[in-house]
Amino acid sequence: QPQDMQEAYRLYLEASLKGNAEAQAHLGHMLLNGKGCEASEEEAMLWFEKSASQNYLEAMSVYGRFLVEKGDLKGLDLIQEAANKGHADAQLFLGTLFYIGKPIKDDIKAVEWLMKSAEQNQSDAQTALATCYLHGEGVGQDFVKANEWLMKASALGNQKAR
Repeated sequence: QPQDMQEAYRLYLEASLKGNAEAQAHLGHMLLNGKGCEASEEEAMLWFEKSASQNYLEAMSVYGRFLVEKGDLKGLDLIQEAANKGHADAQLFLGTLFYIGKPIKDDIKAVEWLMKSAEQNQSDAQTALATCYLHGEGVGQDFVKANEWLMKASALGNQKAR
């Protein structure tokens, strides 16, 4: 399998050098996780940035999150754009940011974004939404709905929901 991963890395690199945004995002993930190559967050982010500049949603989400976590608020624009275009992980991250208060605490907006993500079967968003219903944050307290979202997340294999 390591040779298969090395071959995948070689093929993604080849396609990435030709400007293929999807390949660039896959290459970024391989570099981030050291699959078929030596891990390099710095090099991974360069490929995610190239892919994001071509509006590839997965890359916009990953690179935007990287920037936000480094304190660069330009990443919020990427996350917002990917979330608006329906990327479930970007929606989850945006909902989480509103929930924890970065840049502003807004439980109602947090729930709106978590709901969009949860409805796409993003199990972490489903557990976060269940927490909101459990505590009445951004929505009316509703133990039945909290349980429903936890059951959905659990059915998807989310360990936190069990």
